[in-house]
Amino acid sequence: MLNETQVKAAVRKIIRRAKQDRFTLITVAGSDNESQLERNLISEIMACDETTVRFYNNTTGTCLGVILFVFEYEGCPDEIVADCTDNAYTHALLKDS
Repeated sequence: MLNETQVKAAVRKIIRRAKQDRFTLITVAGSDNESQLERNLISEIMACDETTVRFYNNTTGTCLGVILFVFEYEGCPDEIVADCTDNAYTHALLKDS
C-alpha cells in the first residue's frame, strides 16, 4: 500500500476517539476480538482489503455504529471509509480523519 503510514494514522485516530469512552467495545469482523489494545485492533483492521468494524456500548450491548473500511493499493487516507452508520456517533469518530 503506497500510503500505509497515513492510512494507519487515520485508522488510529478513529480507534482512539472510540476508546476515549471506556464503555466502548470495538469488534472487527473476522477476528477473535479478544484484544482491545490499539495496535492489535489496527493490525486486525488492516489485515484485509475490506473490514467491517462495529462499536458497542459495553454495558448495554447496544450497537453504537458500524464502519466499513476498504483499503486499495493507491488509496488515500480520506478514501478508506467506504460506508458507515449515519448517526452522530460515527460522524464524531470520522471527524477530520
